Amino acid sequence: MKRILIIGGGVIGALIVALLILPFLIPSSVYKSQIEKAASSAFGRDVTVAGDVSISVFPGITASVEDVSVANPEGFPQRNMVTAGALRGSVRLMPLFSKRVEIRKIEFVDAAVQLTRLEDGRVNWVLGAGNTDKEANSAPDEGTDVSARIDRISLQNASLLYEDLSAGTRYELTELDAGTAFTSPSDPLVLKAKGKFQSQVFTTDLTLSTPQTFQETSQASVAFEFSSDLGFVSYVGNVQAGDDMALDGTFSASLPRLNDVAGFLDLDLPINPAPLGTLKVDGRVTGPVSGLQFNFSKLSLAGDGFNADYSGLINLDDDILLDGKSSITIRDAANLAARLGFDLPQMASIQQVTFSSNLSGRALTPSLTGADIRTTSPNLQSSFSGDLAFAGAGRIDGDLKIETSQLRTVLAQFGVAVPEGRTMKVLKVNSRAEGTFQNLNLDKGVYQLDDIRTTGSLGADLGGAIPVIRANLKTNDLSLDPFLGDSKTSSTQQNSGWSDAPLDLQALKLLNADINLQAETIRIGPISLTDNVLKSTLTNGALSTRFEQFSVFGGAWTGLVRVDASPSVPQFGFDLDANSVSAQSLLGTLTGFDRLSGDGGFAINVTTSGSTLDQVVSKMNGTASLNIADGALKGINLGQLVRSAGSLQEQLTSGNLTLASLGQVVSPKAETDFTNFTTQLTISEGVADIRSLQLTNNVLNVSGTGQINLGGRSMDVKLTPAVDRTGRGNASAVQLNGIPIPIRVSGSWVAPKFSPDFSGVQTALQQTVRDRAAGAIAGQLNGELGNIIAGALGEPPTAQSSPVDAGGAPDETIPDEEDEGEEKVPANEDPRERIIQNALGSIFGPN
Repeated sequence: MKRILIIGGGVIGALIVALLILPFLIPSSVYKSQIEKAASSAFGRDVTVAGDVSISVFPGITASVEDVSVANPEGFPQRNMVTAGALRGSVRLMPLFSKRVEIRKIEFVDAAVQLTRLEDGRVNWVLGAGNTDKEANSAPDEGTDVSARIDRISLQNASLLYEDLSAGTRYELTELDAGTAFTSPSDPLVLKAKGKFQSQVFTTDLTLSTPQTFQETSQASVAFEFSSDLGFVSYVGNVQAGDDMALDGTFSASLPRLNDVAGFLDLDLPINPAPLGTLKVDGRVTGPVSGLQFNFSKLSLAGDGFNADYSGLINLDDDILLDGKSSITIRDAANLAARLGFDLPQMASIQQVTFSSNLSGRALTPSLTGADIRTTSPNLQSSFSGDLAFAGAGRIDGDLKIETSQLRTVLAQFGVAVPEGRTMKVLKVNSRAEGTFQNLNLDKGVYQLDDIRTTGSLGADLGGAIPVIRANLKTNDLSLDPFLGDSKTSSTQQNSGWSDAPLDLQALKLLNADINLQAETIRIGPISLTDNVLKSTLTNGALSTRFEQFSVFGGAWTGLVRVDASPSVPQFGFDLDANSVSAQSLLGTLTGFDRLSGDGGFAINVTTSGSTLDQVVSKMNGTASLNIADGALKGINLGQLVRSAGSLQEQLTSGNLTLASLGQVVSPKAETDFTNFTTQLTISEGVADIRSLQLTNNVLNVSGTGQINLGGRSMDVKLTPAVDRTGRGNASAVQLNGIPIPIRVSGSWVAPKFSPDFSGVQTALQQTVRDRAAGAIAGQLNGELGNIIAGALGEPPTAQSSPVDAGGAPDETIPDEEDEGEEKVPANEDPRERIIQNALGSIFGPN
């Protein structure tokens, strides 16, 4: 028995020795040819083993194949698809006798794989199978009960190149060292790797907790980390494999330079991501990959002068849906927009921005609740607190504040063309805002435009080509001076003519409007309108304002004012009625003529056009009327003129009448009281014709005619006084020996001149001279010669002859109508000359 055991042991030992030395006895060429044949059949490609092949069986089975290559199909630029410096494997021997395959390690050294897609679409990674479909799909024998494990698989200095010649893309993984430990299907699978992808160094760790469970149920617990100079990403949770893989776990990421990530991934982004800086995220992800839901505990962007944070849900469905809270801080929004690559000139008015809000709905059209938005810059300060919705036409509901002292600059930066002018500088809004972005209503607000401050409601319809403003406002003080050009003129300009400064009406073309306004005071130059209630409509540059009431110049007014800035030359219309107006205030303020005092009614209905105030006045057409009671005409005392008629007659007769003779009649302190003054004017091209003018008191009645040149600020009016000595309305004109003498008011209405108008007196004197001279000559000369001379002077012939002596010579003395005595005619004087002198002297005799 002992001998049998010794013999058996020897045989076994011999067999073991044979197994150990057998691989060394078989030439390597045999292994090479068999490996090349089997691999070529399996891959459908030429497989070449150019290096050594070695095999050993103790203490385990090991094999090593060096310098292996797998050829490319025909038509590809590279000869080989795969090259490997060495392939090594090791299997434990003893477990094989127990139907266990325990692979100690598999190593790939200097392996290089090059995957290529040609321009025609062909690829080189589709390999031909060596097994038939039946063999490939055949199930293992039912009686097979073999377990397997791989302790370690490693790649050393491996590389993978993918090149798409049709798209011009190239991705390269180099210097890859990777190792995995897989002791059993029920134990964790650990993979560690490092290398370079597109020249970017990276490391990665992957742990799959239960490969067997993942194989059986397609679900496993995964821990994954990836880090490089570009950033860090990690995930810990479950993975559900399938047609649409699902995740359920926590994640974290930190990308210090988004710009580098975008450049590395060759992303074609619509913005420049460099200013966005660093991205950091933490949260949980659940759901299928096609519709992941992220619940961010933190999502932050931090750049130079820029910070943004978000916490809450983001669903990646057909649309990106939000349900969370966000905050943003921007130090210089205009600079950030430019650096991001946006061409937004309107951002020049926005500098510092702070934003916080709850967000919900689609990412591109979110709804904001509890929003707090503020902007601060040298040109514009604004804030909004409330709710916003961006879907459709949008929705706004909150408190709005806007303030700027550079409104023209802001409007220009937002693309609104504003012509040059002194208006549209200051804007302040503090109101409740409701409505849509294109049809916004401001309620219970306080507003300021330049020096105009109002309260009430405002509405804006921005849907058309021109904004439409709706307003129901109240204000204390409304000055229109800035919208009407430069109203400040020197005293010299005021006295010499109307302003020729251009009227700045361009603001009327910026928008359409429907405005109800109550204003305590409206100021237009030196004019102040009080207790104003008006309704204005503005359409395409044409402004129509209906005054339901206003007070100015001491009286109450109603009427309509029209201003049309749409033509090249603006057009105006005024249709106004007033009562209890102070004539001195009205005329003094509007024309500079302050010589008429008293209160009464005034009406004007005129149209005009012009680009300056001078043109507007000079082109005026229409009618005006004035009816004043219990006033005075200053600068002349017509009553004194009546009382001085006798002395004035003497001075006129003697030829010594001068303006000094009228010292008490015409002087700065002189005035004519009246109980009623009425006038009606017809205005044509800036010149008012006096259709009627009446000034009356208990003893005096003055009528007038003439013209008032509104454009030239001058007048030429004749006032004819008549006296009612009985006080019963039977007035007689003030006359000098039967001839009415009007008072002429002429020159600039700022400093008019008062003087007797002798033009009528001269005509009347000429006629009287003719009449009296003809009569006197006819009476003195008698006969045919007297009739001839009288006829020549306009006196009808008379049959009565003057007494003559027997010799036919006339009397030498002629009675003087102004002297009861007789005067002898000198011997050397022509009697006919004396007759004419006596006739002229008798003109100014008693009435």
